Amino acid sequence: MPQPFEPLPGQKINNDFRILETRPDCAVKIACVASEWVHVERTISEIFGHITGDVELPAADTVSNISNWPAHVAMREIQSLNTRIDVFKAATEVILPPEKRSLFEAIALQLRRRAGDRNDIVHGFWNTVDSYPKDVLLRIDEWAGARYVRYTPKDFDRIIERIIATGQSLTDFGWDWVFERMRERQNEANAAQYAELKRQLPKE
Repeated sequence: MPQPFEPLPGQKINNDFRILETRPDCAVKIACVASEWVHVERTISEIFGHITGDVELPAADTVSNISNWPAHVAMREIQSLNTRIDVFKAATEVILPPEKRSLFEAIALQLRRRAGDRNDIVHGFWNTVDSYPKDVLLRIDEWAGARYVRYTPKDFDRIIERIIATGQSLTDFGWDWVFERMRERQNEANAAQYAELKRQLPKE
């Protein structure tokens, strides 16, 4: 995990423009943090569109989910994660059963934590020090002065893995609900078809 770093007296901390070009391994990891979070944000919009969408039966043995595209686009335009979560919860309250809403609450908690990780990295003021030629220093300015936290490439990997895991939980949540609803609609259609065939049988 990232470690506090205390510069020695007189030790130079580098914070020039384009400083991350001198730490290409870390630079790639920081870009991955940003990229994976974009993937999570897109997943929120896609799942929202599918959950608020509809299920149709284009053929007797076929069932498909129709995404609510306006809802998808509207969710994508919301910039605040907290607002996205609030809109998701409000719009799906009459759609999702209590156990699914509770599960989303747990995922939402993880989303907020991962958003904090992402913000720390993407908006970080990155510095370097010659004594750690592969690592970077996150400078945090406080009332008492600056302090530093040293990140290695593997520290970024752990953050990336947590973001991906949260995104996968969100994906699983959404598609489990969609497939469950599709199965229910197919079962309803099968029952109706069976009832109709039974009705058409000659009466004894």
